[in-house]
Parts: sequence; structure tokens; C-alpha cells
Amino acid sequence: MRHKIIVLKFGSSVLRTANDLPDAIHEIYRWIRKQYRVVAVVSALSGETDRLLNSVAQYQNPQPDSVARIVATGEEIATALLALELDRFGLPAQVLDASQIQLIADTCGNDTEPVSVNAEQIQAVLKRGRVAVVPGFVARDRQGRVALFGRGGSDLSALFLAKALSAECRLIKDVDGIFDRDPASSSAARRFEEITFTDALSVGARIVQPKGIVFAERTGIQFEVAKVGESEGTKVGSRQSVFYSSRTESKHQQLSTSVPCALAGVGGVA
Repeated sequence: MRHKIIVLKFGSSVLRTANDLPDAIHEIYRWIRKQYRVVAVVSALSGETDRLLNSVAQYQNPQPDSVARIVATGEEIATALLALELDRFGLPAQVLDASQIQLIADTCGNDTEPVSVNAEQIQAVLKRGRVAVVPGFVARDRQGRVALFGRGGSDLSALFLAKALSAECRLIKDVDGIFDRDPASSSAARRFEEITFTDALSVGARIVQPKGIVFAERTGIQFEVAKVGESEGTKVGSRQSVFYSSRTESKHQQLSTSVPCALAGVGGVA
């Protein structure tokens, strides 16, 4: 059987603390049961990036590479923790950092763009039946210096890897899709079943990194935004934007309320 590949991105809105790692495990296993090979792209745990940035705030005009090295440790810790947790649950995993997969960025800055990756390195891990766990947000420039993709850059990491692997991509958030307005502050908020790239940039930039949406539009890669454990989300990159019908949404809400869920929030680029 030829296995399909999916890139699942877990941000800090989902992995707030190490206690949330089992949620990612169950999501990964859900796709493995569907005969997918899984690449998990992981952000730092909630608040960790800000803490690391604050730790270098005392330095004037710091070298971008030095700052990036410090900030990138947040993703390194999160990926290692997820890999350990996967192994504990009997799901073999391997962490692949930017050097191992030759994920190259355009510059060594803290808001750069990915330009190339050795997808065969990831494929080799997947073919051995392992979950490939990759730190999001982080790359290397052509001189081997650490580079970052800007705030929310794990979205861009996931989409770039999905394109290179010809894989499906699902960005796991703390909300179950993209809405026309903040569902936490408006009961009239409507969830998109499908949305164009243009509309996603207009109303979805609070949820998905705008650079990631622009990359997806430029390269023609469609992706999904969904909540952990949910079968339905919002498909991004359609020809027209379509809301879930009230009947479908009502059914979805009934299903959601019948299943306990530990995650909540209004969403954010994480």
C-alpha cells in the first residue's frame, strides 16, 4: 500500500505546556490509523518564544544569528519532548532539525523565507515507519547560521515542507477553522468550509501567518485549518469562499459538545 503523507503543525496555542503533548499524540495517531505517514511540525510551548526574546532584550544591536540561536531553543525543546512522548506511547519518532534536512533560508535574519530543503532526508525517516518531528520557525542560511521565519513562522515551515513532500497539510489550531469574525466575541461568527487565499489573508491572518498564506497562494498548495481531534475544518485555497450551512454547523456543534475537549481559546498565529 502506498502511504500518503500529511504535515501536521502544532503551535503554542495547542501545545501550551508539556501537559498538552498527549493531545498531539492522539492527533498524530489518528492520521497514522488512516494510513498516513506523518510529519509533525512543532512550535515552542506557549510563552517560551517571548521569554527567550526578553532574555536578550538587554543587548543593543545583537547579532541576528545569536538571537536566533537562543530563540530556536524553544522549538528544539518542544520537538524533543514530543518525540519522547511519541516513543512512550509506542509510536517511533525521530527529530529532524534544520541542519539534518538542509532547510535553507534566504538570509540569516529573524524574518526570512525558506528556499530549499532535502525532502529525501524526511522521506527516509517516514519509510522506516517513524514520525518525523521537525522544529517549525527555524532554518539555516547558506553559511549555516540559524535563521527564523518570523512570528508564526511554523505555519510557513509546515506549508513549505508539505510542498516539498507533495503532502497534505493541516495547521492544528485552538479553533476549528477560520471564521468571518472572532467567534469568542461574536455569536454571529460564521465558520468557513472553504475560503480563498484572498479572503484568508483578509480575515484569517489572526489565525494563520500571512507569510504562510502568501506562500501557499504563490505555490498553489491548499491546506486545512482545524482543531485537534476534529474531522472538519476550513479548506484554504478554494476558488470561492463558502460558509458551513446552518444545518451542517448545528450538527457539528452537537458532535463537538458531546465529546469532552480540553482545549479552548480564541485562536492566534501559533
